[in-house]
Amino acid sequence: RGTGYIWERFMYMIEPVARRVPYLVSFGNHDYDCLSSNSAKDPSHAPGNGFHPSWGNYGDDSHGECGVPMNARFAAPNSTGLGLFWYSVDIGSVHVIQMSTEHDFQAGSVQRAWLAADLAGVNRTVTPYIVLTGHRPMYTDGTADDDMLVAQHLQQELEDLLWTYQVDVALWGHYHSYCRTCPVYKNQCTDSASDSASDSDTAAATGQ
Repeated sequence: RGTGYIWERFMYMIEPVARRVPYLVSFGNHDYDCLSSNSAKDPSHAPGNGFHPSWGNYGDDSHGECGVPMNARFAAPNSTGLGLFWYSVDIGSVHVIQMSTEHDFQAGSVQRAWLAADLAGVNRTVTPYIVLTGHRPMYTDGTADDDMLVAQHLQQELEDLLWTYQVDVALWGHYHSYCRTCPVYKNQCTDSASDSASDSDTAAATGQ
């Protein structure tokens, strides 16, 4: 939230686990947003003052940090993506993709083009499973209208892409509670006994 000592407290808090267990990080609304006064410091070099679509609730939850503290504290795997903002990595038999819901993911955007290329390049013989992660959820049982609008736009922009490349699981955060869906496509559960079930993804909000 744009306050340095909170970052310090958080790092000390997670140290007992972080020093023993490897983990990957992703940007959320409390880690990244840009205001007009500091957008030049944005390490992602997003155009303008960052991603603030008219239909979304993209405000100033990090008080204009522009991702600077998080980008300085964590390192991303070597990837064709954009550093810590979006990237992919193979872990055993799983191809993990980390996207940023805090950056433009719409058709024509740099991130959308990268995601499509990354998915197209996955060797399912080497990594038969694909897990996509992001902060704001594509599916949610929450009741906040503004978050539902973001979810609908994620579905509109990305769901067909995930379906085409048979993403197995999508992990989301934002809501501070746990929920999961059936294998789902276009707001409908797919029949687990049918051939099409392997083409749908299971969405889980993990309460990040």
